[in-house]
Amino acid sequence: MSTLEAVLATKSPRLRRTSIEGRPALELPWGEELTVPRWAPGSVVTCAITAPRLFAAVAPLTGPMTGPAMRVAAPVLRRVIQRLPEGPSESARQRTTTRVAATASAGARATSVSVDIRDVYGFTALALVEGALRISGAGAMTPAQAFDPAEFLDAMRGPLLSWTHP
Repeated sequence: MSTLEAVLATKSPRLRRTSIEGRPALELPWGEELTVPRWAPGSVVTCAITAPRLFAAVAPLTGPMTGPAMRVAAPVLRRVIQRLPEGPSESARQRTTTRVAATASAGARATSVSVDIRDVYGFTALALVEGALRISGAGAMTPAQAFDPAEFLDAMRGPLLSWTHP
């Protein structure tokens, strides 16, 4: 499913402006908000990703309008997307970095993790291969159920990924 189709499937995407270590960021509803409480009942998860300052400032303002506006614009957007290249150039990928931060809480307890990613496309390929090498179990599972998170992130630590768990 493309990002466009995911947004179209969401009635009212919820975006909130925040910051990660002083960098502008957006808190957004990722799957972890739904999947982590399945295996850690009572927990609450929030996720945020760094974003360009202008995008982080404007996106929450358009949040309630995003779903309806995207549905109206969807036919044109689908045609535009079909004409775009598959992804950014190799040099653009090498220059791009982002930080994803997640906080989970249950009652008075809370913990956070930050993951710095260089070249999201390269990282995605690395994560898929690492996951395929580690997969075990049966049936539908979330990544957090299938893999020990710290071991999984440690295995990918290197030029594409660094992470901290304060």
